This record gives sequence, C-alpha cells and structure tokens, in this order.
Amino acid sequence: MRQRVSYRFGRFELRPSDHVLLDAGAAVRLTPKAFDTLAALVKAHGTLVSRDELIRQVWPDTFVEEAGLTQNVSVLRKLLNQPGQPELIETVPRRGYRFAGDVLEVRDAGAAERRVAVLPFTATPDEDDSGDLADGLAADLIDALAALESIRVTSQSAAARYRDRAIDPRRAARDLAVDAVVVARLRMRGSQVAFDAELVDADDGSRLWAHRFEWPRERLESLPSEVAVAIGRALGVVAPAAVDAASGRTRAHDADAYTDYLEGRHHLAQRTIERVERAIARFERAIERDPEYALAYAGLAQAYTLAASAEYAGGRWMESMARAKSAAVRALALDDGLAQAHAALALVHFRLDWNWALAETEFRRALALNPHDADVHHALAFYLIAMERRIEACEAAAEAHRLQPVSLIIGTGLGRILHFAGERERAIAQLQRVRDLEPSFAQVHFDLALAYAGDERLDEAIEACRVAIARAPGRPVSTAVLANCLARAGREAEARGLLAELEQLSAARQASPFDLALVHTGLGDVDRAMEALAAACRERHGLLVYLRIEPLWNPLRGDPRFDDLLRGIGLVQRF
Repeated sequence: MRQRVSYRFGRFELRPSDHVLLDAGAAVRLTPKAFDTLAALVKAHGTLVSRDELIRQVWPDTFVEEAGLTQNVSVLRKLLNQPGQPELIETVPRRGYRFAGDVLEVRDAGAAERRVAVLPFTATPDEDDSGDLADGLAADLIDALAALESIRVTSQSAAARYRDRAIDPRRAARDLAVDAVVVARLRMRGSQVAFDAELVDADDGSRLWAHRFEWPRERLESLPSEVAVAIGRALGVVAPAAVDAASGRTRAHDADAYTDYLEGRHHLAQRTIERVERAIARFERAIERDPEYALAYAGLAQAYTLAASAEYAGGRWMESMARAKSAAVRALALDDGLAQAHAALALVHFRLDWNWALAETEFRRALALNPHDADVHHALAFYLIAMERRIEACEAAAEAHRLQPVSLIIGTGLGRILHFAGERERAIAQLQRVRDLEPSFAQVHFDLALAYAGDERLDEAIEACRVAIARAPGRPVSTAVLANCLARAGREAEARGLLAELEQLSAARQASPFDLALVHTGLGDVDRAMEALAAACRERHGLLVYLRIEPLWNPLRGDPRFDDLLRGIGLVQRF
C-alpha cells in the first residue's frame, strides 16, 4: 500500500495522489496540466525547477512550446496569490520557477484508510426490475464497505454520473479521488442470481480482485456483505466481526422483502419527489412482508425526511416528518446500530421538534457508527450553523466535502454554510465552482441567489433565482426569494405580481406562510411579514431553524415580535 503525502500551504492543501487541490476544504478546478505543474513546483518547494525539467515532468511524451508552461504558471498565480502577500511562485529569469511559500508535508502511516468507489452496476435486462435491484445492491455494498474500519467509500450519488456510460475505471477513480473502483454486473435468471464483480486499481488499472457469484435469489441479501469482506481482504483490511453481526441482525426473513427494500433504495437515490414516493411504497411493502425488518424502517425514515424537504407547504411537512420519526424509532428499537436511522431521527429532532440537544446526540451517534458518512457530516454542519457554532459548522461542512469532493449536494452545502457564517466571498466562489461543474443543478443557483442577496448583489441574485426556477419549477421558496430581491431592487410591481401568485398557491396549501413572509419582508411590510412568520411557526416550517442567521430576515431584527419568535423556536442569542 503506497504512502500518501499531502502538502499544506496557507489555506491550500495539495493531494497529488488524489489529483486534488483544496482551498479551505473546497476542491478547486484545475486543468490536469496546471495541476501537474503546481505539484512539480510544490514537491520541490524552495528549490529552483528549470523550465526544461518542468516540461519533462508535465508533458513527458509530448513536445510543447514554453508558452504552455507560462500559461499554466499564470493561471496558478491568479489562483494562489493573495493581495498584499508575496507571490508563491517566483520566476528566476531565463532559468525557471521556484515555489517560495512555506509548505508543510503531511505523510500518513502507510496503512491508512483506502478510498473506494462503487460504480453503478450494470444489469442484464432479463427482468424488468433488474436495474432497480442493481442500484439497491450497490447502495447496500457501499454500506457494507463503510463498516470496514480502514475503508472510506464514495457515496452512490457521487458515482451516479457513470450510470449508462462506457466506463474507464482508471478515469473514474481519478475523477472520484479514490484508490480503487468496484465494477460489477448483475443478471437475474428466474430464481438464480449471477453477479460478476472486480476491484480495479486506480494507479495502473490492474485487477486487484475478481469473483463470480452464482446464488439462489433467496440468498441475495448476503451478497453485499460477502463482497465487502472479499474487497477488504484484497485491500489488506480485516473485516470486523461487526460486519457479520450487523448483516445478520438486520436481515429480512422474506426474500421478497429484501427485493422491495433494494428497489426502495434505488428510487430513493434519485432524489426526486416522484421517486421518493415510489421508495416509500417499496419500503412499506417490505415492512408488510416482514414487520421486523429494521433496514426497511430505516429506509422509510430516510424517505420521509426527503419527502418533507420537498413539501415545506402546509401540513404535509409535519406529517412527513412525524412519519419519519415513527419509522426511525421503530428501526432503532429493532436494531440500535443503524446509523441511517439515527441520522433520520436527528433531522426530525433538529427541524421539526426543535430539540437541539437530542438532535446533536443522534447526529453524533450516527457518526460514531459510520464516521465516513459524508451526508451526516453535511447535515451536522447545518445543525451547528443554526446553533451559531460557526467554526464547528465550517469544519463539519469541509469534512463532508473532503469525504465526497465531487458531490454536488455536499459542495453546494459547503457554500451555504459559508454564506450563513458570513464568509460571503468564499461562499460565492465555492458555489460558482459547483455551478460550473454542473450548470443544470438547480439547488446551486438557488444558493447562489441567497449568497448574492446577502452581499447586496441584487441583479445577480435575481438572475440566479430565475435560473433556479427554470431548472426546478414548482418550488415556492425560489419564487419568494426572487420576489424579495425584486422588491429590494426597487421593482415593486414585479414583486407584487409574484406575491399574488404565491397567495393563490398558499390558499391551495401549495405554498407556505414562510414564503409569503419572505416577500413581505422584501417589500418592507413588517406587520404582514411578522403575521406570516407566526403562521409559519405554527406549521413548524423546516427553514425556520435558520431564522437567526439568514440575512434576508435582517429588516425584521430588533422588532420585539421577531425576538419573541426566535425565543419560541429556541434560537436564543449565542455569543
């Protein structure tokens, strides 16, 4: 196992083995050759590197002009240099370049964690549900690998981009910053399962392990844990006894219940409200088949928390979160070792119950069970920032991003946390990186709108809102933020037109008083804003937990009624 070396200078960290440069924990986009140029200079920090040597290292098999190297250095200087600070990359005239910054080399112990990604399984379409089962099995394998102490596994959402594509495993490993990738094919033949899997090394593309499993379908649930143990052995990781104990403790008593569970996980991974509803139906069917199936209850809890996120309006928010709580409590009664159930319960305590102490207890318990779960670090960061624990929140968000540097949701979350922490320039820069990576991702445009609005860049906020609405129509909160920004920009007629639309939606319980409060605040109608916020509190709207830290509410601060609302939520001042 190779020893890893990373290089830290200022707020940056360079990880050559992962081909990643981090700026305050956030991944920076660089062309491969610009990255290689930086790596060559940083590794030789304090030492002159000639132009010829740099060209040999960066373009070993290609003839290039010096202009290509000069361009790379120019790009790096723009990225790294800070106003009023000496240049990190010095030019030595007619000779070459020197990295002049202070560099700390960090070396691991040689037997550190291995990073693995499970690429989307391919499925031979012998049966209509084989693709759904393949995605569910991949999710189960990710969970089983995460239970191994020295393996960090990439989330399913991060690897989803490789679905239905011809995959070069080495390229995928490089993109995902992992040591190895799992490539597999599933084939269902009536009551038989054929599963071919291999583990491919990121460095040279060699096959570290491969095996073909041919089992009866009723043994399918044992497959992920057996594959995880085999991969652990191939990587030199001893599987803890807890893996076998956990898989036995949560196993379904009905093979069809496990099939329903896998299909539920497949739909849940898509993260659209239609798919989440399908996931709920599959998990409920699994529970009907096996009322003691803890994993199905945990999946149901996760599904309801996602459904609630898309249903801020009216009673469905509270109903979904209450159902999430019931399912999570039942899952933990059957198996207290399910990290995903603890995480779902934490979200309920945080966003519905406003029970801050229990929320943190459940978040910490989930991380104790699965320290590498980026989604839980991500959720914990939002809890911490709501509690105004800014440093801890930024650290948790950065850790989530370190664990899953290519996740759009986590990258956007880091930007939102920086926005809430008052780090507006860094927030905007982070969100712009995510936007440039995937311009069709609606959430990043919405979060950019919030960050621009917080920085009083209202024209840019308005444009970002319009893009968010175009990418994901039907989200009243996006319309509300747009109306707020239009009102603040002096475009009151347009804002009032949107307010009328939201009032119609609210009458049909398709928008929340929270949305109306945002518009009234932008229009300067404090009384109506306070009245709408009070109604949103009665609904326990999910975004109220950020009431103290979101700048859109600044015009209401100092009003005694606003302070009373904060006290009612439990958001006391923290200094």
